[in-house]
Amino acid sequence: MYCDRGKVYIEEDDQCIDCENFTKHVDCPLIQALALGYVYMDDILNVTNCNFYKHYERHLKLVKDLKKED
Repeated sequence: MYCDRGKVYIEEDDQCIDCENFTKHVDCPLIQALALGYVYMDDILNVTNCNFYKHYERHLKLVKDLKKED
């Protein structure tokens, strides 16, 4: 996770990727604090043990292509 010009970016190795708060667009207290400026980050932070973390398992579905070939 890192901040650049007031925006918070989540990387693939952050725990946030599998967090229910992040994937369902619920306000994450950590990201919200960073975005509002209550907490500042000076460098890259790797989130691995967050107390707000709720595991969310992603499920992919295959969707049949409805376009017919010409």
